[in-house]
Amino acid sequence: MDAISERPPTQPGARPLGDRVAREVRRVARDWLLPSRTMRRRPGPPALGLLYIVTIGILGGLAPYHFFLGLLGLLDLYNERTRLDHHWPALDLACGFAYVAFAAEHVLLALLLFFIGRVDAARIFAWSFLLVNVLGFATYFVYPAAPPWWVTTYGLGAEPARILPAPAATLRFDALLGINLFRDIYRNGIDVFGSYPSLHVSYPFLSLLLSFRYRELHWARVPAALFFLLVCLSAVYLQHHYVTDVVLGIVYAAVALAVVLLLERRSATTR
Repeated sequence: MDAISERPPTQPGARPLGDRVAREVRRVARDWLLPSRTMRRRPGPPALGLLYIVTIGILGGLAPYHFFLGLLGLLDLYNERTRLDHHWPALDLACGFAYVAFAAEHVLLALLLFFIGRVDAARIFAWSFLLVNVLGFATYFVYPAAPPWWVTTYGLGAEPARILPAPAATLRFDALLGINLFRDIYRNGIDVFGSYPSLHVSYPFLSLLLSFRYRELHWARVPAALFFLLVCLSAVYLQHHYVTDVVLGIVYAAVALAVVLLLERRSATTR
């Protein structure tokens, strides 16, 4: 009885640890896994992605990458306000790294193929990289589209006197490391309205497709798939792209590679 009587009194209003943990789990699930309660619901993109998976399954030939493509529609459940107010340093670092290294992966794999004697494969890497850039930048000029950070800052239909680029949420990466990497990169940006498509996504998707084409890169398939998904998440999480930008970036990469491979086959038959 004496031991019980000496127990310090519970502070008024204090919640048990289990209740605090459960409440935090519910908050994370609400903000990151469920549709926004403050924004208009957009069932179209997730439904279209699931329909894509079902259709491929009915037609036959369903592969893992079909699931990757179909589930990208779930990214549209993001809440713009949530991505501004709730974030984690670890995810800021991972997504910032992905936004720095998005093109390096493709270049390094091409160089590896070149130095091991697969000049033909390295040539496919180079031509597909060039073509997807031409397609992307041509689209930026024909159909300029504002990124999410622009809409968050200026609203829809805004026409400020000076059009300036911005690093958006990549500033959190700079702040965590005490550097000005993204601030300096985007200070000199020239394609403020170059949101549609996301070339950040196109490059790692090209690398993923080509890693399945060449057996010398079999070891890179799983890392390439994981890096591709991280870049897709980063493009949306860092407020630089919408999900539609991500999807079009994937389409452009697939088209560019298909065109290059077709031209390569025709060239081989005429030799």
